Amino acid sequence: MISFIGGVANGCRLNFKRTPVYLRVVVDNKGKVDVLDQEYDIPQKNETLYAYRMIDASFSSAFMCGSTGCDLVINAEYKLLPLQPSQEIMRNKTQWYKWTEESDVIIK
Repeated sequence: MISFIGGVANGCRLNFKRTPVYLRVVVDNKGKVDVLDQEYDIPQKNETLYAYRMIDASFSSAFMCGSTGCDLVINAEYKLLPLQPSQEIMRNKTQWYKWTEESDVIIK
């Protein structure tokens, strides 16, 4: 499972397949937390975005099987960035990727 430190996702544990170094976390107007982990993900108009950075890159993984089959479970940890890019940047895929390439945030 993937866990989060700080911000709106603090204490949340989610499972998703792609674990980029920089991750956009979204919260809708009902308080539901989700992530934009896939390259084709786009935020909805009713979602506010937050930028997180992976702080634990030591992956351990396992398979979790259920009624729909087996899924790979990746363990990683993300922390809220102290300085957030604008909502405009995080909503635009091209600007977001450019921001992540230019950003060199080290979180302790």
